[in-house]
Amino acid sequence: MPAQYDSNKIKSSIRSLRELYSGVFALALYEAIRGVAETDHVLFSLQFRFFLVAFCATLVPFYHGAMRYFEDSYLENTSDLKPAYFLFDFLTLSTAAGSLVWLGAMFGTDFKQDYFIKVYAFLLVVDVLWGFMTQPLTHSLKKVMPWLLLNAITFCAIGSLWYWGDLIHGRAITIFLLIAPARSILDYVFNWKMYFPRVDASAAVPTVLPAPQHIDQARHG
Repeated sequence: MPAQYDSNKIKSSIRSLRELYSGVFALALYEAIRGVAETDHVLFSLQFRFFLVAFCATLVPFYHGAMRYFEDSYLENTSDLKPAYFLFDFLTLSTAAGSLVWLGAMFGTDFKQDYFIKVYAFLLVVDVLWGFMTQPLTHSLKKVMPWLLLNAITFCAIGSLWYWGDLIHGRAITIFLLIAPARSILDYVFNWKMYFPRVDASAAVPTVLPAPQHIDQARHG
């Protein structure tokens, strides 16, 4: 019988890597704040602030979703853990997190709107490809399907802005600034139970057993 992995030690390693993953998101937020602090005219640029809102609205669900995915798929998994599958998930999702660092680093005096939208689209592509690859590797396509569909639709919507950009000109940026927060809102709408799982109240309340002395009294009564 082949030796099995030490689940407790593997889970400890996973928790350590999750902390590293959290650090990448912290770096993305730091880069965005640093860029805003270095931009003197930020208070006078409404569009710049909307891009910052779009960035933060994207950062939160991507981080929250990855943490919940790692928790459900590996830390609460009682079956035999497969470290190779976790490394695939971790490295791919870290690429997406790195894209968010890239987006955060764009904020500053030399902020380029078109470049921001292109990197945002790259982030969606990475997440969609990861969603497809979960089926042959981790068999968790059903779990990530809402993310896959939502990101694929969002990417198509952004792609249409590039296609019709010559027709709608500056309105393409305005539409993007509506699409990005809407994607995050729909993410929470469709995955609310996954993001904020509930416990069955009836199952959570333990059954109170009668004390031994009460049982003896009932017998002699």
